[in-house]
Amino acid sequence: MVVYRKLLVLNVLLLVLSPNLLALYSYYGEEMVVRGYVSSDGTVEDVVNWPVEVREFVPNPPEVSPFVPPIGRLILRVNCSGLGYFEMRLDPSELLDMGVRRVVVYASPNPRRGIGWKVLPVSSCEYMVNLSASSIPMLPRIKSCYTFELVRLYHFAAVVGSRAPCKESDRLAAEMLSRITTIELAEDDEIACDRDMIVVGGPLANRKAVSHNRLANISFIVGRQEIVLIWRGLKYQYTYDKWGEEDYAIIAVAYHDGFIIVYVEGCTRYGTLAAAKYLVENIDALINFEAIIIQWRDSDGSHDVTPEDDIELIEHYP
Repeated sequence: MVVYRKLLVLNVLLLVLSPNLLALYSYYGEEMVVRGYVSSDGTVEDVVNWPVEVREFVPNPPEVSPFVPPIGRLILRVNCSGLGYFEMRLDPSELLDMGVRRVVVYASPNPRRGIGWKVLPVSSCEYMVNLSASSIPMLPRIKSCYTFELVRLYHFAAVVGSRAPCKESDRLAAEMLSRITTIELAEDDEIACDRDMIVVGGPLANRKAVSHNRLANISFIVGRQEIVLIWRGLKYQYTYDKWGEEDYAIIAVAYHDGFIIVYVEGCTRYGTLAAAKYLVENIDALINFEAIIIQWRDSDGSHDVTPEDDIELIEHYP
């Protein structure tokens, strides 16, 4: 009994330190008990009677996005109480006889905040899992079928570089993005990586671009007379004599460790600002693109990004 109480206290402490942390401890029983709380991710008003399911774990094939829940047949469904509490009891022997060795506890496919589902091994023990309820629809199943329309649905940290002189221009680009999504403005040296984010500005200005561009196969090669934007082997060259007159930029989406990363990066500050402007004005048309390349030209001779300038879509994938 003393050991059990110590384990129980430890489990409570773990839950307090991290609400979404999976806590597992052995207990005196033969059931598999799954309990926890469901909270809103901000898209639903009430979690009373919110359904929580246990489904068979079925691995997704490689072409399917890792954000799609790997779920199969329904095993058990319960509804949350007034406080969002749920509890389910399963027979591990029965599940193993069915060939089920792992299950998915499921509340929502891809919430704005927190986790919507969790994979658990079948075992005679007790699991504590906190989940998020969400009205956001499931992401496309196929990895290449991304859509920038999904940007509207999430709460992002818009990360700008803390390095002058691009700081103010990139901040203006980030603020422009608030027209299409919910953002929290942050600098690259003051925010962790464990959340959805928009990286605004290339690696010369933004440390997050330095650390995260590889996740989307983006690179910038800085030479003596040029900066070359490279994406999946395609090269776009900006030369310094075109400062304030022309630029290339990339807008891309990647997924990493359960989070969405959007990239809005130019070779220079002008390309970054032009990319933000293009994304805001054309988001409804950007369907099923993983990345696009744009070229900006200073059509009115202002040496600034203005409504009169020419911003051309020159490449998209797929």
